[in-house]
Amino acid sequence: MTDYQMLLQKFNNFKTFVASVSSNAKVIKDYETMTDSEFLLFGVAFLLPNTGKLDLIVTQMMTKLGITMEPDRDKLRRYLECFCEYLAQLNGQDVLQLSIANVVQQNITTKS
Repeated sequence: MTDYQMLLQKFNNFKTFVASVSSNAKVIKDYETMTDSEFLLFGVAFLLPNTGKLDLIVTQMMTKLGITMEPDRDKLRRYLECFCEYLAQLNGQDVLQLSIANVVQQNITTKS
Protein backbone atom coordinates (compact mmCIF):
# COMPACT_ATOMS: atom_id res chain seq x y z
CA MET A 1 0.00 0.00 0.00
CA THR A 2 1.40 3.40 -0.96
CA ASP A 3 1.54 6.38 1.41
CA TYR A 4 -1.18 7.98 -0.70
CA GLN A 5 -3.46 4.95 -0.34
CA MET A 6 -2.71 4.77 3.39
CA LEU A 7 -3.61 8.44 3.78
CA LEU A 8 -6.95 7.90 2.04
CA GLN A 9 -7.64 4.85 4.20
CA LYS A 10 -6.95 6.93 7.33
CA PHE A 11 -9.30 9.60 6.01
CA ASN A 12 -12.08 7.04 5.60
CA ASN A 13 -11.41 5.84 9.16
CA PHE A 14 -11.59 9.48 10.26
CA LYS A 15 -15.04 9.84 8.66
CA THR A 16 -16.21 6.83 10.70
CA PHE A 17 -14.69 8.35 13.84
CA VAL A 18 -16.48 11.67 13.25
CA ALA A 19 -19.80 9.89 12.74
CA SER A 20 -19.31 7.97 15.98
CA VAL A 21 -18.43 10.93 18.23
CA SER A 22 -20.05 14.01 16.75
CA SER A 23 -23.37 15.34 17.96
CA ASN A 24 -23.73 17.60 14.90
CA ALA A 25 -25.65 15.82 12.11
CA LYS A 26 -24.74 18.47 9.51
CA VAL A 27 -21.04 18.12 10.20
CA ILE A 28 -21.28 14.33 10.03
CA LYS A 29 -22.94 14.62 6.63
CA ASP A 30 -20.32 17.14 5.48
CA TYR A 31 -17.50 14.72 6.32
CA GLU A 32 -19.34 11.71 4.90
CA THR A 33 -19.80 13.47 1.57
CA MET A 34 -16.31 14.99 1.43
CA THR A 35 -14.41 13.46 -1.46
CA ASP A 36 -10.85 12.23 -1.19
CA SER A 37 -9.78 15.13 -3.39
CA GLU A 38 -11.49 17.70 -1.16
CA PHE A 39 -9.83 16.16 1.87
CA LEU A 40 -6.41 16.23 0.21
CA LEU A 41 -6.84 19.86 -0.77
CA PHE A 42 -7.89 20.69 2.80
CA GLY A 43 -4.83 18.88 4.10
CA VAL A 44 -2.36 20.55 1.76
CA ALA A 45 -3.89 24.03 1.91
CA PHE A 46 -4.80 24.19 5.60
CA LEU A 47 -3.45 21.41 7.81
CA LEU A 48 0.10 21.22 6.53
CA PRO A 49 0.83 24.98 6.78
CA ASN A 50 -0.71 25.04 10.28
CA THR A 51 0.94 21.95 11.77
CA GLY A 52 2.30 24.08 14.61
CA LYS A 53 -1.23 25.17 15.53
CA LEU A 54 -2.83 21.74 15.93
CA ASP A 55 -3.98 22.45 19.49
CA LEU A 56 -6.03 25.40 18.25
CA ILE A 57 -7.35 23.41 15.27
CA VAL A 58 -8.33 20.51 17.54
CA THR A 59 -10.17 22.87 19.90
CA GLN A 60 -12.04 24.49 17.01
CA MET A 61 -12.92 21.14 15.48
CA MET A 62 -14.14 19.82 18.84
CA THR A 63 -16.54 22.75 19.07
CA LYS A 64 -17.76 22.25 15.52
CA LEU A 65 -18.12 18.49 15.99
CA GLY A 66 -19.72 18.79 19.43
CA ILE A 67 -17.03 16.63 21.06
CA THR A 68 -16.61 16.97 24.82
CA MET A 69 -14.80 13.79 25.88
CA GLU A 70 -11.02 13.97 26.43
CA PRO A 71 -10.29 10.57 24.82
CA ASP A 72 -12.09 11.78 21.68
CA ARG A 73 -9.97 14.95 21.73
CA ASP A 74 -6.82 12.85 21.92
CA LYS A 75 -7.94 10.64 19.04
CA LEU A 76 -8.85 13.69 16.95
CA ARG A 77 -5.39 15.12 17.54
CA ARG A 78 -3.74 11.82 16.59
CA TYR A 79 -5.70 11.75 13.33
CA LEU A 80 -4.61 15.30 12.46
CA GLU A 81 -0.99 14.52 13.35
CA CYS A 82 -1.16 11.40 11.21
CA PHE A 83 -2.57 13.36 8.27
CA CYS A 84 0.18 15.96 8.62
CA GLU A 85 2.89 13.28 8.77
CA TYR A 86 1.64 11.53 5.63
CA LEU A 87 1.18 14.81 3.78
CA ALA A 88 4.68 15.91 4.77
CA GLN A 89 6.11 12.62 3.46
CA LEU A 90 4.31 13.17 0.19
CA ASN A 91 5.33 16.29 -1.63
CA GLY A 92 2.43 18.78 -1.52
CA GLN A 93 2.59 19.21 -5.29
CA ASP A 94 2.45 15.43 -5.75
CA VAL A 95 -0.63 15.24 -3.53
CA LEU A 96 -2.34 17.94 -5.57
CA GLN A 97 -1.53 16.10 -8.79
CA LEU A 98 -2.86 12.84 -7.34
CA SER A 99 -5.95 14.69 -6.20
CA ILE A 100 -6.55 16.13 -9.67
CA ALA A 101 -6.02 12.70 -11.23
CA ASN A 102 -8.52 11.30 -8.75
CA VAL A 103 -11.13 13.90 -9.75
CA VAL A 104 -10.57 13.16 -13.44
CA GLN A 105 -10.92 9.41 -12.81
CA GLN A 106 -14.14 9.97 -10.82
CA ASN A 107 -15.57 12.07 -13.66
CA ILE A 108 -14.68 9.41 -16.25
CA THR A 109 -16.24 6.69 -14.09
CA THR A 110 -19.39 8.76 -13.47
CA LYS A 111 -19.88 9.47 -17.17
CA SER A 112 -19.40 5.82 -18.18
